[in-house]
Amino acid sequence: MLFRVRRVLSTCRERLASDPRATGQILIMFAMMLTAMLGALGLSVDLGMAFSERRTMQSAADAGALAGTRVVSKSQQGSPTSAWSEVQAVVTANKMAAGTITSIDCNYVTDNGTLINPCTATVPANATGVEVTVTENHPTYFIRVVPGGPSSVTTSAVARANVKKLGAPTDGPYLPCGVNTKLASGGTYSIMQKVDGKWQIDPAAVGKVFNIHGPQIEKCKAKSSRYKGLADVALNKNLPIPGWFSYKEGDTAGFISADVEGPDGCKAGQEVINCVVFLPIVVDNPEEQNNDRRQWAVGYAPFYITGNNSGNEHYGKLLADYLVYGKGQDGGFGWQQGYEGPITIRLTK
Repeated sequence: MLFRVRRVLSTCRERLASDPRATGQILIMFAMMLTAMLGALGLSVDLGMAFSERRTMQSAADAGALAGTRVVSKSQQGSPTSAWSEVQAVVTANKMAAGTITSIDCNYVTDNGTLINPCTATVPANATGVEVTVTENHPTYFIRVVPGGPSSVTTSAVARANVKKLGAPTDGPYLPCGVNTKLASGGTYSIMQKVDGKWQIDPAAVGKVFNIHGPQIEKCKAKSSRYKGLADVALNKNLPIPGWFSYKEGDTAGFISADVEGPDGCKAGQEVINCVVFLPIVVDNPEEQNNDRRQWAVGYAPFYITGNNSGNEHYGKLLADYLVYGKGQDGGFGWQQGYEGPITIRLTK
């Protein structure tokens, strides 16, 4: 572009030197060329700015929708709260310096996207997420000098997120003991710890590899001498947590009934190895009663499963912040306020 301007100026000087009467014509030509060049420059610079602002607004809307839906997931009818301040703060923090956010529109939504109430109100009982629309206005730089060119441009973006209940999280083929769990490298480390009377996963256990199936596992005071950490998948599917989960004797593990839709997720009907699966974690308090082949489960967690060459032992690496999406969700949704099972929050628009 700079080369073209220099070339035009050089041509103008040459014509003026050879014919002084051409001064008026040159000025008119130069004005026309300059307007055309500024128009082209404006299209490239200002259009690029508009695209950048549009992407930024989409990121702001996405972040706001996820933040608002987190508020929905924590809401309790006994202590209602509003998602508005969280959405507003997150959206504002994600804007570009060049533009000004002119409006943030947020509404609570149902599973199918039906708008309910504005986010300034408290979370309705039937809300499962929020929809956020963000609009911004920013100035133009070059296109405004072109006759009829705008002095500013407006862009907007919309995003929706919903809370989803994890599909079939209790059908894991193993029941790892969460107390004094044996490490694959030797020694023990408890996956679960009691805090204020409630069982919780010890954050320091994340990333460790545990022996979860085989003759040398921690048995959590199981009465059966043949307990090797195998779950009775058929009996445990869709059971609530906390609760009594059944185990089975023997060596053969069952299969999960639904794909784990996430990075390296295990597939339904296939051997659960070299992939990620959600497993119920059991403890020894309360312990099994009367050899009824049931252990007390207190939580779920994702594990990356590996095994030894003979296949009679399996190990699980405890994961954190594992992303779940898509078909792995409960097909009928089913999340409701007060639900304490595993959930995921994901963008749905």
